[in-house]
Amino acid sequence: MNNYYVDRKKNLIKQFNKLSKKSKPILLKRFNREETDSIISESLENFEKIIPTLPYIGGKKNSGTMNLIGGAAFLAFIKSIEKYDIEEREIGKIIYEMLCAEFESRSKILMKLLGKIMGSKIGKKLIKMKYKKNQFNNYEGGWENELILEENPDFIVGINVKKCGICKLYKEHDAEKYIPYMCLGDYPMFGSMGIELKRTKTIANGGDVCDFRLYKNGRTKNAWPPEKLTEWKNKS
Repeated sequence: MNNYYVDRKKNLIKQFNKLSKKSKPILLKRFNREETDSIISESLENFEKIIPTLPYIGGKKNSGTMNLIGGAAFLAFIKSIEKYDIEEREIGKIIYEMLCAEFESRSKILMKLLGKIMGSKIGKKLIKMKYKKNQFNNYEGGWENELILEENPDFIVGINVKKCGICKLYKEHDAEKYIPYMCLGDYPMFGSMGIELKRTKTIANGGDVCDFRLYKNGRTKNAWPPEKLTEWKNKS
């Protein structure tokens, strides 16, 4: 058993508590204070149980590791909220609002700078080098990505995700129906960087791949209601 996550448990819990603080106002819109405090407390307990079960997929060298940890944090909340009489779609909306709150809390200057770097010549070159290596594709429980190139001055990069670590994690916890809502977080994330995300399908919605296409000079796209998105219209 790899102890990568257990060794970093203290820091992971610190990050989880930050997420809880940002999420509390969202929960208070649906639950009373006692229920909200109970959800947050139980979610932390859930997260602590999930941490040692997460697969090692390359550690800090692989950006997918942070995605997996984030997915585990939201899974912990889902498990707690599910105990209340709330429909799946409403839980999905709570998760989406929590994701938006997370990205809105980050430094706008830093996020825009990151987007500018990604869209620059050297940024695109570094991204291509990273995905051409595909050095993390073979980790069980992680991601498998395929690089897609396009001749377009506004095009940054395309990624076809063939295997998704969050999909695997959620399936293991019988939470598969919430994966499509987790995918919605990609829109505010890239939007906060000034990058436009175009995506017509996701593995979560029955696609063979998640077809990410990233373009410069994009705006934050409101992904709710999700039924308006092409990736949901193409749901199979």
